[in-house]
Amino acid sequence: MGTIIRDIDFGPIWDASGVRSFFGEGYKHYRILQLLGLTFEGVTFVAKATTLERRYPDDCDPRYRAGNLRLDRETYQPVEWFPECIKYDFLRNQSWRAEGFTGPGARSLFDRGQWQEHPKPFWISFVPVARTRAERLQEAKDFCAIAKSHVVALAPMGIQIDLACINQSDLHIFDKEIGDFLTVFQILNVPLMIKISIATTPVDIAIAIGEHPACDGLCISSPVFVGWHTIDWWRACDTKHCSYETGVYESPLEKFGGGSFSGPQVLPLAVNYIAAMREHGFEKHINGGNGIRRKRDVDLFFDAGADSVFVATGAITRPWRMKSIIDRAYARK
Repeated sequence: MGTIIRDIDFGPIWDASGVRSFFGEGYKHYRILQLLGLTFEGVTFVAKATTLERRYPDDCDPRYRAGNLRLDRETYQPVEWFPECIKYDFLRNQSWRAEGFTGPGARSLFDRGQWQEHPKPFWISFVPVARTRAERLQEAKDFCAIAKSHVVALAPMGIQIDLACINQSDLHIFDKEIGDFLTVFQILNVPLMIKISIATTPVDIAIAIGEHPACDGLCISSPVFVGWHTIDWWRACDTKHCSYETGVYESPLEKFGGGSFSGPQVLPLAVNYIAAMREHGFEKHINGGNGIRRKRDVDLFFDAGADSVFVATGAITRPWRMKSIIDRAYARK
C-alpha cells in the first residue's frame, strides 16, 4: 500500500503513541539522550493517547482521579524525572509502562492550539476508557464533537483509535464495537487507524476490522501484558515473586496493575502476526512495531508486509541507533 493514506504521506516510520508526549516536545530526559544520538528527524509524530475527560492521579475531583503518572498541569510533563509507573531496563533493552492514560483531556489539548501549529502530517491518538460499550461509544461521539471544529485548522493529520486495552472477552461484540467507533469517526473525514494488540485480537478479527470502509489501516502489537503465554516471562520479569516452576509471574509494576511490556521478545510475534494478515488477504495500511532496536529489525517488519514501522522503547534504551533505524525505514519506503 505504501505510505500514502487518503493522499497524505505519513512516511515509513512513526512514533509509538506518546513517545514525544502530547505535542511532539518530548520529555526532559531526552536532552541527555540527544547527546547519545537520539533523534526523531524524519519520524512521523503520534501524540500521546488522550481520553475524553481529564485523568490525574492527584485530581481534587474524584470523578477525574485516575491514571498513575503525575503531570505538571501547565506543561503536561511528568513531575518526576523517573516516574515509578514507568520502568526502562537498559540491559535487557525492554520497558514496562503503566501510566494509566493520564492527561488533561481532549478539549484542553485541542484548545491549547499547539496541534494547530504542527507543520507536518501527524496522528492524534484517542482512547476510550469507560467501563461499558455504550459509555465508550458516547465518549467517541463527544470526542468527535470537540474535534470537528478543530481538524479543519490542522496540518494533514489522522486519528489513531486505541482500542487495545478494551476487554475483548467476547470477540464478536468487540468486532462490532470497533465498527461502531469507525462509523462515529467518519464525521471527521480524516484518515482513521485502529490500534490493536496481538495478544488479544486474533488475526481473523483484525482482518474483519479492516473490511470496514472507514478503516484506513491497523497499528499492530501494543500492548502485551504479563502472563501472555507466548512470552518467556521468567526472563522478562525477573522479580522475586516470579516462579518458573509454578508459572506464576509478576510485573515489576504490579502495584500499578502490571502495565504493558515492550521488548525484543515481542518482535517475532508481531512480525508473524503481520505476515499472517497479509497471507489472509489484508490490503490496507499496517503500522507495525514493538521490539525494534536496530535497523535489521526494521527489515523484518517490512519483509512481513508492514507499510510503516513505529519506534518506542528502542529510542530510549538504544538512542545511538535511531538514525540508522530511520534511514533504513526510508530505504525501504
